[in-house]
Amino acid sequence: MYRRLAVCFLSFAISCGDSATTGQDSDGGDPSSMSPSASGCSIASCGGEGQACVQDRCVTDCRIATASACSAGKVCDFTDGRCVGKDSPGVLTGGFQECIGPNGKQQCGPGSLCSLDGHCAADGPCSELSCDETGRCYGTSCPTTRPAPLCTLPDLDKLTAVTPNAISFDFDRLCNSYVVTLTGYDYLYQVAPSGDITTVAGYSDANMHEVVAAPLAASVKTPGDVALIYGIHGSALSMLQRGEMMSLPPLIPTSAVAAGVAPIGAPFDTYSAGLTYGPQGRLFVGNVQVSGDLAEVNAKDGTTTTLYTDPNGERITAAAQYNVRSLVIGMMSGELRLFDLGTKKMTVLSSGISEPIASLAMDRFTGTLYVGHMSGAVVTVNAKGEVTPFAKHDLAARLRIGPDNALYCLTGAISGGGVSGASFAKTALPNKR
Repeated sequence: MYRRLAVCFLSFAISCGDSATTGQDSDGGDPSSMSPSASGCSIASCGGEGQACVQDRCVTDCRIATASACSAGKVCDFTDGRCVGKDSPGVLTGGFQECIGPNGKQQCGPGSLCSLDGHCAADGPCSELSCDETGRCYGTSCPTTRPAPLCTLPDLDKLTAVTPNAISFDFDRLCNSYVVTLTGYDYLYQVAPSGDITTVAGYSDANMHEVVAAPLAASVKTPGDVALIYGIHGSALSMLQRGEMMSLPPLIPTSAVAAGVAPIGAPFDTYSAGLTYGPQGRLFVGNVQVSGDLAEVNAKDGTTTTLYTDPNGERITAAAQYNVRSLVIGMMSGELRLFDLGTKKMTVLSSGISEPIASLAMDRFTGTLYVGHMSGAVVTVNAKGEVTPFAKHDLAARLRIGPDNALYCLTGAISGGGVSGASFAKTALPNKR
């Protein structure tokens, strides 16, 4: 189903897509692990743990399809091709899944996933990909130590000083911060790494609710798109053209009202919610036409396409990119779901959270999902759906992971009059996986 959407952009030079790159290992193994053989080798002669015969030499690299199996109690760590104890820290292991696309069939192993384009792509902590002649692929360049920060964000006090009425925020990979307000006349603020502030007026007191910045490719050196949601006045999504610095009128009429019930505080977020950029820089939002629908926004022609609708009409309250082909969706019930953009299937990640989800932040380096709630509680959820308490704030929790390798939390007192006393908290993310 399509609905017309008039959009304008904070477009500073758009470049969207997966940040992962692809590459090819030359020999599949560490040359230092090769055993010379004047007369060549065979599978039988390279029978050591995790060994394979490559170019007439025995190579210790258990990632190779013909490699000898790891001994009992050990697994193949695809980080470096060594056999290690299954409980070793930072181990990257797992099976292979079939991926069929325009160029044929591949098997995507640890550190990779079948992308929306139908080919294996590096994912999680891995930035490159290795594939053999049979189409068997796995991630490479998978560090166990977190890569260095991309840039430096302004001091926390500069973000806090922007406004006491902040309700949502985001960062781009250039360390620009974006903050939207709730109370009285609403504004979008951009805070540059230098601390300089650019202010864009919103639409009356329509209550800005969520803001997201588009992903930028590594080669892009100028800011890109910014999208935001209004919470009331029958509106949802708005965008802005930076070159024009015009106002931000509400642009999507919607009937997906939550009957005065919302995780941040009715009536401030009772319309669309779960605004996020996902794989390939695509933009998604929930509750556009009916409660519980998930729609993709086409920024070029101003239309939305409904991808999924909850059969029970349960409201979507938050969303974030989970991996190269999926979104993680937060529901009013507290349930976490994964939506596969390729198959259009929704599955449950976790039902271990009992309160509405206000925000989501995915750390793809460690595979940890951070979940924020109206109560101020923050929990983590792993790939198995296991929930662990992480932090407790006194006020509502909005979460984002910054390009400086830290988790940021925006809190503020929300009442019938709006937001007051907004402040930011910063927590360094684990340096090891």
